[in-house]
Amino acid sequence: MEKKAAQLADRLTAEFYRRCGESFSATRQGGWPGWERLLEPLRAAAQRAADEGRAVRVLDLGCGNLRFERWLADALPGVAVEATGLDREPSLAKDAVPGLAAEVVAARFDDGWRLPAGLSGRFDVAVAFGLLHHLTGHAGRRAVLEGLARTLVPGGVAAASCWRFLNDGRLGKKARVATADAAVRWPELAGAFGPGDAFLGWQGEEGVFRFCHNVDEEELGRLAAAAVAAAPGMREEGRFSADGRTGELNRYLVLWRSLG
Repeated sequence: MEKKAAQLADRLTAEFYRRCGESFSATRQGGWPGWERLLEPLRAAAQRAADEGRAVRVLDLGCGNLRFERWLADALPGVAVEATGLDREPSLAKDAVPGLAAEVVAARFDDGWRLPAGLSGRFDVAVAFGLLHHLTGHAGRRAVLEGLARTLVPGGVAAASCWRFLNDGRLGKKARVATADAAVRWPELAGAFGPGDAFLGWQGEEGVFRFCHNVDEEELGRLAAAAVAAAPGMREEGRFSADGRTGELNRYLVLWRSLG
């Protein structure tokens, strides 16, 4: 995507969350089916932390309303969790999660975004769910996954999801309509998109657009390789598809940092 178009797409996405964040959050309360498949490495990470006499430390990029942390509290009852969340709209996490220590801070998510260096080597669990598709270029998506890998302690696990919305007939149609509408409203967007780039609207709201990118398997492979190379001892633990009516709406990448 061309730089000026990418900057506009990111501004429109930021405006979407300012205008519609509350209504969007209201529809995102429960856990994702795909998270259930992460329970084994999550339990292992929590056990290692408990053996060291401390809470399991979780980093959540694009944390929104702390949906993942709410699910985690139910999935690992009795486990002490300390969470750090980064989001462009930290106000979405205003409601406390019982038994969870959480700090949520504002963060920019655009094509040049990098994780703060102070987060490196601090977390047992690091996740990015529902985030990568909002980043307007491969460089930004790569930076986020590299940063995610660097935040892990030895034995830590990282997971990220890639939304395959263009593979869904209903969502694909909505994306084509919204993308064409956006190009009429902002002519500089016409012809500026790359493969997998699109816009989506929200609940019929006039003039509301959020940028979304469909990460295909080839790009996911490049992202995974970059993440593995970003920190010593990193390896790809696997990929799987889950969620949505077809069970294939999200493609997950799981990383692990060895203890040695």
